[in-house]
Amino acid sequence: MHFTLRVRVRALVVAVVITAPFACVPLFSPGAGAVTLTRLTKGPSTEADPCFSPDGQRIVCLKDDQFSGNREIWVMPASGGAAILQLTSQNLGPTWPTWSPDGSTIVFVARDKLMSVPAGGGQPLRLTRRGGRHPAWSRDGTSIAFASGYTCDLWKVAAGGGGESLLLGQSFYRELDPTFSPDGERIAFASDRSGHLEIYVCPVAGGEETQLTDMRGTNLEPAWSPDGNWIAFSRVTEPDRGIWVVPAAGGTPVCLTCSGFQDGTPSWSPDSRSLAFDRHMVDNNDDIWIAANLELHPAEVEETTWGRLKAQLR
Repeated sequence: MHFTLRVRVRALVVAVVITAPFACVPLFSPGAGAVTLTRLTKGPSTEADPCFSPDGQRIVCLKDDQFSGNREIWVMPASGGAAILQLTSQNLGPTWPTWSPDGSTIVFVARDKLMSVPAGGGQPLRLTRRGGRHPAWSRDGTSIAFASGYTCDLWKVAAGGGGESLLLGQSFYRELDPTFSPDGERIAFASDRSGHLEIYVCPVAGGEETQLTDMRGTNLEPAWSPDGNWIAFSRVTEPDRGIWVVPAAGGTPVCLTCSGFQDGTPSWSPDSRSLAFDRHMVDNNDDIWIAANLELHPAEVEETTWGRLKAQLR
């Protein structure tokens, strides 16, 4: 990994060149509080789809089982180290594990259906009859949003299963990867209504949507920061693929990890100061990384060549 990020922080312009691929390295000025990028997992197995627990102490993720080779759901410390609890073991092919707001339950997708399992271990329960992807808990923990259908409309289902219904109504466009605002009043999602997959926000109760990005290409997996200020998302289009953030109220997107690797599935820590994500490495394994000590504030940014950005952060 090698890239240059130029950032002006509190009237200080700093150029940082990152060359150590597996180290904990500063991204922004240490004088403003060092932002670090740390590889949390490394080894022959694949770890992907990370999600912080509500208390920020643990991460649920996908991990290859060392005996069967099947990819299962595990829980690991957010500080790193060995996974401590395996939650699935039936070769379900799970994806997108996500904590409930109270930390008691993990919802995930397996065999094209939404399922849940107790966070402390137990028997998985199927929640939906229809196919689904990328589930997101409502802030009160009573329902789960997900994308489903031929055109990928947004649906919701009760947390205990049953009562599947359209969340925003039927659309002629693809609508993917929902995420709720901290107050539960709005929802962000990816949609191709502009001709490209961009990030949108609209009221949960219905109403006009707001397009947050106009980057052309493919932008997916929005994640709303707990402080409500930012929406992180993954961009898979070259040459500036990586994890980006955009002000939730609207503004210019900023790239956090445009390093040439494919980064995805961003998940915020409860204090909005860290982002977990997975990175597809050159050895064809996915590993989990953490961008920590973030001090992000909506600000004006000036785009430079090759998707690199010079940002003025307060």
